[in-house]
Amino acid sequence: MSLSAWRSCPVCASPLQGDASHVACPACGFEQYENPAATTLALVVRGDELLLVRRAQAPRTGLWDTIGGFVDPGETAEDCVRRELREEVGAEIAGLVPLGTFASTYGETGRRTLGIAFVCRLVGDGALRLSDENDAARWFALDDLPELAFADGDDAVAALRADRAALTARLR
Repeated sequence: MSLSAWRSCPVCASPLQGDASHVACPACGFEQYENPAATTLALVVRGDELLLVRRAQAPRTGLWDTIGGFVDPGETAEDCVRRELREEVGAEIAGLVPLGTFASTYGETGRRTLGIAFVCRLVGDGALRLSDENDAARWFALDDLPELAFADGDDAVAALRADRAALTARLR
């Protein structure tokens, strides 16, 4: 729920003042900010291909997505990317190269996110073991991708395409 829908203070029940990004209670001093949730995106590359997974759960069920997820408390973005790759496709990665940060909204939930994107490659034989979060995984030509589930994925892919040679050279 957006902060603009908050009417009374959860501490003292007094009327709140503010807008969609910040509310405050003049009676007790309570304040709440609409901070985006930190997420990660793994742009797993193999030559000129990108590994995507098809979402089997809401939001955006059935759409293709980068591998990633919400950063847990006390976890770094790098650790989150590694954890999500192990959880979602049973894979280890190498060459974790920061790509950038990208604002998004988590589907129809309205929850704002800040995606921290990395470019990486798989290590080992490349065999994938899907979790129940996704029902398919596939390599796509970077210049011929399906519709992606979230705006941060679109923006991260655009950044990768813009600096593809430099980023993939750093993975070696």
